[in-house]
Amino acid sequence: MDIRTYEFHNLEGQKLPIIFHYNVIRKGEPEIANWHENVEILYFTKGFGQVICNSVVYDVEAGDMIIVNSDLLHGVKKTKQGEYYCLIVDSAFLAENDIPVKEIAFESFVRSDTAAALFESTAREIQSQEDYHVAGVRANLLNLMVYLARHHSTGTIAKEKTRGSIDENIKQAIAYINANFSGKLSLEMLADEVSLSKFYFAREFKKATGMTVVAYINATRCRNARNLLLGQKHSISEIAAMCGFENNSYFSKTFKNIMGCLPSELVRMS
Repeated sequence: MDIRTYEFHNLEGQKLPIIFHYNVIRKGEPEIANWHENVEILYFTKGFGQVICNSVVYDVEAGDMIIVNSDLLHGVKKTKQGEYYCLIVDSAFLAENDIPVKEIAFESFVRSDTAAALFESTAREIQSQEDYHVAGVRANLLNLMVYLARHHSTGTIAKEKTRGSIDENIKQAIAYINANFSGKLSLEMLADEVSLSKFYFAREFKKATGMTVVAYINATRCRNARNLLLGQKHSISEIAAMCGFENNSYFSKTFKNIMGCLPSELVRMS
């Protein structure tokens, strides 16, 4: 996943009201947190993984499903080797079909043969090019979501907010980091930005994202630096400064630790 704050999905007017892709967890990559208004389903097919959802870490294996409710902070931890499908379904499409996902609190962790079979059927239909493909995908999506709403939700007409306003503070901090990664950032500055004590903020940030504040800042800076390095429009020293690193030595060391290679090696490979 790219590092970002709010993940915007432009699904309006699309024939298929979804985002669908297959991901491989690669150990050592930065752990990223994001949120969006559409419901997201992660279905694991191989190996093992860990997902943070609503500040709870779930250990998952093949056949397990994670459902991310609307507007919940979440991310896949890059600590184990696994593979999974990611399915994001347009909230407007579901609401039009009497499934108001913004008002349903789905269970975060699902281990169910029926749910797995319905997801796999949906995945096959999405990947097929048979006649009536669009209708087939929509029908499978509705079958899956109706089953999950009936059998794997709390039934409450309220969003799941077990942590109160703290997630909003974390989202605000992440937004600030992404908007200001090129300048000076510190734990104290961010804690002050969200009006929390630095010790409480540091603990809750790690609980929500799986990363320390400094690690998240460095991961954000390195991801942006990688994009600039691949563009080959600036020197390495210029990119280091543009991404908030005060000296080239620290930039190179941090970049290698996070991205697995030196900035100069990435330039040569691109």
